[in-house]
Amino acid sequence: MSFFADFSVRRQYTTLEVIRGLLRQAIEQGDSGTVAKAKEACGGDPSQLRELDSICAILADVCSVSATYLVLDAPDELEKPDELLRCLKQIASTSVRLLIMSREMAEIKRRFSSAIKFEVKTDHEDVRRYVNDRIEDSEYSEELSEAPDLVNELVSKYGEM
Repeated sequence: MSFFADFSVRRQYTTLEVIRGLLRQAIEQGDSGTVAKAKEACGGDPSQLRELDSICAILADVCSVSATYLVLDAPDELEKPDELLRCLKQIASTSVRLLIMSREMAEIKRRFSSAIKFEVKTDHEDVRRYVNDRIEDSEYSEELSEAPDLVNELVSKYGEM
């Protein structure tokens, strides 16, 4: 299961939408045991899917059925990342394998203090290729091609972030 936050639409995602999406993925990718566990955890009451705490508990139950891997990218881009991290902590208490990729956040450190942590540094050439690709794909590619220093400036600014 995965969720990748897109900064350009960050206000579009609520924690409830993210967790519902993860639950949907778990059920779609699961077997009949997963579906049965979801139905049992819901107790036949669809209103359970309206409350964040209830849906987090249901997702935790569903994740306990089989080996589950959950990848979450950029929770720092969400409007209320602490709310999502609280729910993920509950889910992490099951056998789920959780990978959270984010800028450094005190809330992640606090809630997942015993987790394995590592820092990923992007190579400036990777950033340069990414910027060039975005410019080429842009509707303004012709105008931007007339500003050759733009790529260098963007790549140098990346190092300051």
